[in-house]
Amino acid sequence: MNRQLKQIKIEGLRIAACSEKKAAEYVIENRDELKGKYISFVNLYSLVCVLEDEAYKKAQRGAAIRFADGFPVAILQKLHGAHYAKRVTGPDIMERILKETGDAKSGSHFFLGSDDDTLLSLMEKVKEISSSVKVAGTLDPGEVPVGCEGERFNEMIDVIVKKVNEADPDYLWVALGTPKQEFVMEALAGKVDCVMFGVGAAFGFQAQIPPRAPKWMRFMNLEWLYRIFSDPKRLSKRYLKCILALPVIVFHNIFKGRERKATGDKNE
Repeated sequence: MNRQLKQIKIEGLRIAACSEKKAAEYVIENRDELKGKYISFVNLYSLVCVLEDEAYKKAQRGAAIRFADGFPVAILQKLHGAHYAKRVTGPDIMERILKETGDAKSGSHFFLGSDDDTLLSLMEKVKEISSSVKVAGTLDPGEVPVGCEGERFNEMIDVIVKKVNEADPDYLWVALGTPKQEFVMEALAGKVDCVMFGVGAAFGFQAQIPPRAPKWMRFMNLEWLYRIFSDPKRLSKRYLKCILALPVIVFHNIFKGRERKATGDKNE
């Protein structure tokens, strides 16, 4: 690859520490080398899932690159000495790369996830972002089977592989939410010839279904609060788990990390 990004290890995951601009540049410059691989965006909930589920940890470790989607993750990177680390979110990277690949020669895009109505609204928004961007296709895969395994899951993956390979995109945006999208990308790795991104709620945000937090709230790192009030039934439990897990994660990655360095543990 053309250049490497500095990575900080958090809960066993090496997470790139950089700005959104640097992240997008890196992906675009290394597109060919990244084809068939996937990129994940790690937030506090991702780390909770890593702590709770070894299979999910394996899926996260399978990513070619991981970026710090959540503000707490970026703060942990700063506490590890990466003072330049910024929050790099899936929705923001998607919008930036769409803008920067507006020329059809710069690659085509496939959108996987959400539902048909959201995908239709998303396509209108994509054309607003860049009128010349090349869309190779869209697909609503339906409900992802619980556990992301078994015959139904494998059949769904086969359908996705067929549709994506027929469309032959350069970039595949996967919006199925954590942890499902990471399991799906893990299953697709090496079977599709494009760069995959797990972008969570990006399709809904762009389509304004539901609207994303205002820019001032994102700047103040209060997007999580906006999302809780927007969808309390679905997200309250998730964010409660994150709040309860945060002290454990900080202890693991700051205090224990310093202790390992002080004792010369080379396996850290």
